Amino acid sequence: MVSFMANTGAISFCRITVAFMLDVHGGFAMKPVFAWMCFVFLGCVSLAAWSKGAACDVPQPMPSSSLLFLGEMHGSREAPAMTGEIVCSYAKKGPVALGLELPPAEQDGIERYLASDGDADAEHRLLSGDFWRSDKDGRASSAMVALIESVRRLRHEGSQVTVFTFSEILPGKTYDASIAEVIRGFHAVHPDLPVVALMGNVHASQMPFQVGGHDLLTTAYLLRDLHPISVLLAYQSGTIWACMPDCGVHKVADKWGIARKPGLYAGSPMGGYYSSYVLPSIAASLPAVGDAKGTKSESSQSE
Repeated sequence: MVSFMANTGAISFCRITVAFMLDVHGGFAMKPVFAWMCFVFLGCVSLAAWSKGAACDVPQPMPSSSLLFLGEMHGSREAPAMTGEIVCSYAKKGPVALGLELPPAEQDGIERYLASDGDADAEHRLLSGDFWRSDKDGRASSAMVALIESVRRLRHEGSQVTVFTFSEILPGKTYDASIAEVIRGFHAVHPDLPVVALMGNVHASQMPFQVGGHDLLTTAYLLRDLHPISVLLAYQSGTIWACMPDCGVHKVADKWGIARKPGLYAGSPMGGYYSSYVLPSIAASLPAVGDAKGTKSESSQSE
């Protein structure tokens, strides 16, 4: 809708300009005027294309928060893509930070890529880290690389988008407690910077889970004093890439139990969520590095 309105506005401006020139110069009889009109028309096409590129295809209304946690099932194309659109919408309003469940060892590589022109050599350097070859749960996907690339484009267009990683285990802490501490530390240093964090759907839940007779205190639960909003990126059914235990494309089933159209809904099929956004589909995103677990890269996979 935003893209349509922007394009319509650009084209309307062109029509008014051309109509004015016709009125002043008496039609197409004057060749110099006709040439100038062609120049204006081409400029209008470029303006419309720019307007379309600048738009964010984000669902409305998506909750706005200084801490927005998006819970995903790792290994899909759609969840990182949706995250990119949400970050884009935040970036149009001001500075924003994107938190990714990636190891801190990848932070420098991500920063170098964001400062690059995004060519093949830059992507090769980004993917040279051990994580991209050893990940087993779908986070080292082509879709994750595409999300990082979308941030690079936003930054090159002038948007202020920061990326930080938070997937680590601190001494004496659980994985969720470690993630929570990293996010809390980032938020303490940047208290006025909105954060959109993409993480596994258990970590983003604000409700403890029972695991082996013990409470698993999730990341979002441990950060509840900061009043985050958790949104589950849900789906009807489809596929993901993960090692479960075999590495490859796996089917995932609908958890709602009833058919739902894509869009935002109150509550979720998992506890601890403010709302759910039902994705229009869910399809596996293969590893960004082609030889990861012997699986072909997504770019070489036939659609």
